[in-house]
Amino acid sequence: MAPAMPLPTVELCFAKAQGSFANHRKCIESLDVLRSSSPHDFDAEFFACITCILPIGKREPAIERLVEFVVQFTTTLGAESDVDNDFVQTLVLRLLEFTDSKDKAVRFRATQLVGRVFNSMKEDAEISDELFEAVFSKMVERCRDKIPSVRAFGARALFRLQDPTSAHDQITLELLRLMSEDASKEVRMAATSTVAPSKHAIAAIVDRTRDVAADVRVHALRILRDKVEMRWLSISQRAYVLGTSLVDRDERVVSSARELLISAWLRKCSDNDVLKLFKALDVVAHEAEAQLALDVLLSEKHTRELISAASTQWQVSGPNQLEAVFCLRSLLNALSLNAAHGGAAAADELEQLAPELPEYCKALQTAVAMREDAARSPTVVQASFTLAQMLAVGSKLDMANEHGRYQLEQILSRLIKSISTPVDLLAPLFSTLRAAHAGDLESFQRLVMELISEIEEPLESEEVDFAIGTRRRRTEADLRLQHEQSVMLNQAKLGELVGEIKLAVEEEDFEKAAALKKEAAILKDSLKTMIGVNGDDADSALRISRCLRLCALMLGSCDVKLAEHELSELIARFLPSIQSPSPEQRALAIKCLGLTCSSSVKHAKQFFAVLVTSVRHDQEDVQIAALSAIFDLLLIHSPSSFFTRSDSTVAATSGALLAPREDAHARELSSLLLPILSQSSATLQRLAACGLCKLMHSDAVRSTSLYARLLLIYFQADSVCMGEQRLALKQILAVFFMAGSRAKDLCEALMPAFRTALAAAPGSPDAGVRIDSMLNFVIAISKSDGHDSSGSTTLHQELALVFLFEAAHAPEEEEGKILPKCLLQLDLDSVPRAQLEVMVWLLRKIEAGVIDKAAVKSLGKTLARVEGLLHATASTAGISAEASKDVEKMARAGLDAQRFLRESDEDVANARRAERAREMEDAEAEVRLTPKKDKRKLARSKATPGHL
Repeated sequence: MAPAMPLPTVELCFAKAQGSFANHRKCIESLDVLRSSSPHDFDAEFFACITCILPIGKREPAIERLVEFVVQFTTTLGAESDVDNDFVQTLVLRLLEFTDSKDKAVRFRATQLVGRVFNSMKEDAEISDELFEAVFSKMVERCRDKIPSVRAFGARALFRLQDPTSAHDQITLELLRLMSEDASKEVRMAATSTVAPSKHAIAAIVDRTRDVAADVRVHALRILRDKVEMRWLSISQRAYVLGTSLVDRDERVVSSARELLISAWLRKCSDNDVLKLFKALDVVAHEAEAQLALDVLLSEKHTRELISAASTQWQVSGPNQLEAVFCLRSLLNALSLNAAHGGAAAADELEQLAPELPEYCKALQTAVAMREDAARSPTVVQASFTLAQMLAVGSKLDMANEHGRYQLEQILSRLIKSISTPVDLLAPLFSTLRAAHAGDLESFQRLVMELISEIEEPLESEEVDFAIGTRRRRTEADLRLQHEQSVMLNQAKLGELVGEIKLAVEEEDFEKAAALKKEAAILKDSLKTMIGVNGDDADSALRISRCLRLCALMLGSCDVKLAEHELSELIARFLPSIQSPSPEQRALAIKCLGLTCSSSVKHAKQFFAVLVTSVRHDQEDVQIAALSAIFDLLLIHSPSSFFTRSDSTVAATSGALLAPREDAHARELSSLLLPILSQSSATLQRLAACGLCKLMHSDAVRSTSLYARLLLIYFQADSVCMGEQRLALKQILAVFFMAGSRAKDLCEALMPAFRTALAAAPGSPDAGVRIDSMLNFVIAISKSDGHDSSGSTTLHQELALVFLFEAAHAPEEEEGKILPKCLLQLDLDSVPRAQLEVMVWLLRKIEAGVIDKAAVKSLGKTLARVEGLLHATASTAGISAEASKDVEKMARAGLDAQRFLRESDEDVANARRAERAREMEDAEAEVRLTPKKDKRKLARSKATPGHL
């Protein structure tokens, strides 16, 4: 009989397991046999082998295979008997003791093993309260470890311990904290994967789709795809995810969002029903996000066919018609765009899918009738949206059918003339009407002018019942005549009552006079109602607004060209509305005036003063319209067409370094824009800054003072909750400062902005400017630009001298405290010897007057650096005696030029004088209000001279 084979040791099993995953099954069986033969010795030897893994923190394949081996063995046993559960508990509790180790590798491996063991246990596994509490406390503590990998595995270890049903569960709250606050993207990804998708956790997962790290955004989208059903998300959350992720700058995020939309939401949640998907997205409330999703579906061949099939239901009145019309409009837009770029297949498909004109006109009449029926019901928004989509479809149709085209033109004209048509439908109506004329711009312009005339002075009004197809006309002139007759009759009666009141007073019949006064008051109220709200004034205001909107649409069309007499006729129509008491009408009239002046420099010069007056003295909406028109005119016709030339200040300051530059039109433009840039309205400030950036970028204007104002706005202190306008303004300025070669302009504007910030009154926006950030920003921009326009010196050389000249004038004030600290950031390696000597002279002069310790330290370092450069220059080129004699002369000349710039800045000088006067007044008031203390007499000394 052959002798029995010796049992393998635990160490041998571990050695085999680390070689390959294929050995794990046999090694687990061997360990099971060993444990059955001697449980106590096995546990000690098994854990001894585990402790050999713990100090190895590097993610080597062999160690990862051993971790997987330990997890498989432990969890396989742990689900069979009470003894095995005890083994799991003993192992985990011993591992938890190592989670507090000083060695980060030991903490990492112990946390990893605990988490892997817990997450690999069967779904119906149970653990003791002791083990639950121990793991909970230790893993929550590891979630705040200083090592990111330990925090990540600590979060994963809490997966089976959380309670998704409770919004106040401590583990869930800790995971949500890690998702939103942890600095490591690995930890945020681990927490996102670990947290159970409950109602309160889904919102946090959705927020991670806007994480700063692209990897986290991709991971969050995959979690939404794999673990979260679309019905668990609110409509706003669905729209938020698509609206932000489909336009992400990272292609991986966009790809993940496309997978979420197509694979999860369309196929799994909507059963490939496109109309069901868009109903879940609510295309009315979230049209932009739904359009992004539809564009994605149109870009894929298999989903494009689904869109095409869904769009065939656009005529079917029912719950899905809205989404079907939306799909048809987007599909026709995509096909027409491809056909315009030479796609023959797209042109053929467009011809097949586009409805015929008679069929379309019938459906359009039905949509109009549905919208009229829903005018006073909650479904009016949906009906209006459907009608707007139907109108957009009309602009893509073939207009070869003359009868259908005429029918369409009549429907559109009636809708435009009707003052009950919503304002938001005017743009699609106008676009479809232009398409109905099939390129005949002359007839289109003539029709629009006729419509404007009819709206302004209607001859008759139509009531059209599209469902029945009958027309009932009533003459509006008769209605107006009846109204005027009623007004005249009441006015005549009021005049008679006034006469009777006078007669009753003369006869001293005061009771009769009082009764007549009451009757007259009632009649006056009736007249006010007839003439005011329910009379011609309200109807006339609506018609004027409709005319102004049509004028704006026509004038804003790039291909519409009006003759001079037609422009004059339009101006005559909307010019009186500039004096209207309604801000809305004034804003529309200003917009029309600006569009008219854009096409005619003659009218632009004539009415430019009107626009300027509206910007300075009108309501905010009117100011916005006028300011937009002014910038358009300045960009189209140039500032020289509107502003008188003024003497430039460049010649007066040509001896100074980085002297301000103002062109011939800068003074008048500054007087117009600086008050707007300094006011509190965020919308006007953003609009003015954006327009000014466009003017400067196109070299239409050059102004250092305006550039300095933009620099100050950009570095003003931000509030905790910045509005959208403020965020947009900062983004515009950031793009403008970095676009093109702006370093020279920034350097010239730096000192005026610096002086303005120092002289700002307490509490003003300029007082909150982050001066250090502004200086560092300009230094960084100018470093990459290199040489100035002349090529002789670098901008850093000029900045160094300007900083020294400025600090030398006030070394004991803020200039001497702030500017010396910036000198260490400047690149001075290529400075000529003459300038180095001037710098040394200035540095020693400033050092003698500076009080601030940090500034003195910076000056000392800069002086040592400059002297080192000076000695290096002397060793290679030799010392010029003549240049050394002229150092003081050159330095004083620069100081005089800089003094001239400081004194020429009147606003800053006045602000400084006012600030000093205020400080003196405060000091005098403090002395005046401080109560005087009584004087005390000194005690007599025994050895006083009087007693000697």
